[in-house]
Amino acid sequence: MSAVTRSREALPADVDRLVTDESPFPVGERLVFLQVESPTPRSSTSRSAAARSPQPQPALARGRRYRVQAPKGTGSSDADFRALTGVVPSRDVPTYKIPGYPYDGSFVHRLHRRGYRSAAIHGVTGEFFNRRRAYEEMPWDDLLFREEFLGRGLVDTEAWAVDDARLLEGRRRPPRRLLGGPDFEPVITATSHIPFPLAPERRVFFPDDTRDRFAYFDSIHYVDAAIGEFMAALPPGTTVVLYGDHVSKMENPELGYRQQLLGEDGCVPFLILESGADLSPGQRVGPEGDACTLTSLHTFRYVHQVVLAADTGEVAAAGDAGGARAIEAPAPAAPGARVTTSAGVGP
Repeated sequence: MSAVTRSREALPADVDRLVTDESPFPVGERLVFLQVESPTPRSSTSRSAAARSPQPQPALARGRRYRVQAPKGTGSSDADFRALTGVVPSRDVPTYKIPGYPYDGSFVHRLHRRGYRSAAIHGVTGEFFNRRRAYEEMPWDDLLFREEFLGRGLVDTEAWAVDDARLLEGRRRPPRRLLGGPDFEPVITATSHIPFPLAPERRVFFPDDTRDRFAYFDSIHYVDAAIGEFMAALPPGTTVVLYGDHVSKMENPELGYRQQLLGEDGCVPFLILESGADLSPGQRVGPEGDACTLTSLHTFRYVHQVVLAADTGEVAAAGDAGGARAIEAPAPAAPGARVTTSAGVGP
């Protein structure tokens, strides 16, 4: 059996249980997927480590919050593969490296057929996990990897990745080429990726200690602050799906910091947010605390189904949601209108 076939057939029996158990959320005109590199699960056992872990941003407390298993599998690209396809990645090699893999049913394709304009943003080279070749099989309006950031004069850096603060600063408003309709922007951060390329003057806790298990805290603290500024600057009605790709694997016995694991998988946050609104009252499932029984595949397929249903104001067909069972869509504000809470709804 080929890696492609095995990946396409490996959907768990309960893969769509969140689709049926959770209530829909309102979907704005702009949809951002924010993949955060190696977020801390805040499962440390000491005050020393907790003091250095990022504190939840106020905006993040007003969203749907879940704690999900995030299997790293063949690499961090498994996370955005799930986000963009809603299926299980290959167990053998990074799926993006499989020649001829069929992406025609991806979430990007389905949004494109509904009139979305889309741009994928990652501050690392497009050769990393072979993302560029795979992404070019999907109907993006724009691709922004490190090569494009440099080639268009958007940044001037010799670092292996675009700094996350710069990356997110440029995403506060939709780019000009995406204006004129609903848009979709998956953004992948990298500053909290080994080797933690943070300048010494930006390190708050351990400016003179470059060991990974200490440098991680400064890097993730910096990324957390950048995310807070990004969220605060978003226009009302922007829907943000924020999630971790996998845990950091940065155990620090000196600080009493440990990872939250379930078997071999790490548990990471998965949040659904809307700028200027509070989505938390409508949540029915989770966050399930330390149980971490949901996987990121459960949550991505739920998000896909809600977005596709909200776009039409109708119940999405099961085949159009990657095999997901249909759910009851939120009622549109007016006949044919998109569902949004950008007007008159706030925390």
